Amino acid sequence: MSYNAVLRKENAEVFGRMSLSTLETLPGSWDIMFGDNFIPKTTDLKTILCDSKFPLSIHTVPGEREIIVKPDFRGENFEYKFSVSRTTKVRQLKDWIWEKMEMQGKSGLLKGHKMALLLHPDDKDDKILGDNQPIKGHSYGLTVFGTCPRKSCRSNNIPQQQTTYKAGYGFLRIDLKNKNVRCVGCKAPNCKFPPSTLVVCEGRALFRFKKTEGHLDAQTKLLESFGGIDEYASFDVGGGNAEYDWIEVTTVKKDESVYSCSRCNMPIQKWKETVLYGCPLSHPVHRGCKEDQCGICNARDIRTESLTLWSIIQLGQI
Repeated sequence: MSYNAVLRKENAEVFGRMSLSTLETLPGSWDIMFGDNFIPKTTDLKTILCDSKFPLSIHTVPGEREIIVKPDFRGENFEYKFSVSRTTKVRQLKDWIWEKMEMQGKSGLLKGHKMALLLHPDDKDDKILGDNQPIKGHSYGLTVFGTCPRKSCRSNNIPQQQTTYKAGYGFLRIDLKNKNVRCVGCKAPNCKFPPSTLVVCEGRALFRFKKTEGHLDAQTKLLESFGGIDEYASFDVGGGNAEYDWIEVTTVKKDESVYSCSRCNMPIQKWKETVLYGCPLSHPVHRGCKEDQCGICNARDIRTESLTLWSIIQLGQI
């Protein structure tokens, strides 16, 4: 039986796996995660590249996840860890950061400045952290190249006639059917361009791509380059992958991991902590979480038609 989701109970322990075509039939109290991102139940599964190797995680016992805030403010570097739930808002996170800074005697650094400077400027106070987080551009990491469709764009007046989008480090989903990469060379705020090449510099990037329609499993490609700004690895969108509709890219720094643990479902922070099981799909796991057998590959199959009755029993409604 093919599957694209695993079911988890307390402490993220895997106890089943199944194939889902929609999320709307799942109980509202359950948390749905893809990697370390919360996924709303209204998400169209055709736009999520979940499969047997990178399955969704369905948490039947909702819990919290750990996030790390690393603001670089006025020459001071911070690293704070917080446990957040699906409904935690940015305002709460700002309050927690302020409390931490007061305890460490650093609150004076914010005098005359807004707390928003510590976070992404698009993070409004009422924004829920469970939503996809915006990605701030960097000099290193992932850069998207392409040609702007607007003739007035200044990028069309240079010899290369290419514009770029600096995605930096983090997660990026690209819809190849629609122009959904923002053009930085164009004055029009909503101007977007189709990507042609994705370049990785001073980072490690996991590319995943597949067709929107059909049951073709997503393909995976890992690229890395650590030779400085002049050294890079490239992913050609218009080459052998042109038939695919979606590309998802996770880009991290040299000592970081692109995976989430298949056992505890938490991000694997360090590359040296990453271990791949010897199972057919090489599911990743924390070195400290590794057991003799892969929990996902050895979980029992649960068919979709059995889920409704099973969920009622589990929730104690009968």
